Amino acid sequence: KRQRKLRRAEKQRELQDKQAAGLVPAPEPRLTMQNFIRVMGDNAYLDPSQMERKVKEQVEARQRAHLERNEANKLTKEQRSEKRAQKLEEDITDGVSVAIFYVKDMSHTYHRTKVDLNAQQTYITGGVLECQNPSLAVVICEGGPKAIKKYTRLMTVRMKWTGPDELGDDDDEVSAEDQTESQKFN
Repeated sequence: KRQRKLRRAEKQRELQDKQAAGLVPAPEPRLTMQNFIRVMGDNAYLDPSQMERKVKEQVEARQRAHLERNEANKLTKEQRSEKRAQKLEEDITDGVSVAIFYVKDMSHTYHRTKVDLNAQQTYITGGVLECQNPSLAVVICEGGPKAIKKYTRLMTVRMKWTGPDELGDDDDEVSAEDQTESQKFN
């Protein structure tokens, strides 16, 4: 950050030196509605409506240029998705987080698919241990802190643990004491 500041200050100094030497014409004064009388001096009193028009045009031109720069720097849809994926992949450099989830029933294909797909999308590795008697599943996953945070939200909040056959039954939801245990390993 400091290097950028120094580099910009040096560039500004060079520009001022060129303007002082007469190599580059001085830029037009930056007018606003608050400062145009001070900047323009007596010209502002001779024709105030023309000066006001000029100020408004200059302000609109600056706004247009700002919006065009923003639009030019804007990432495309593919670039945004690549950036998001890259951030999740690089998330592991801070350390690997582990989360363990206890689920009462994971026999439904909806649950299996959702757990697997979201693990792949967030670059999480791990596995599922299922017991037949009692019906219980343990989901163990490891990944970066951000990915684990997203996955924890999926498992505890977003996931509908009642299948389409059992809409009114809330017994299959992950219980509060069984939600997560996370540790960080470096």
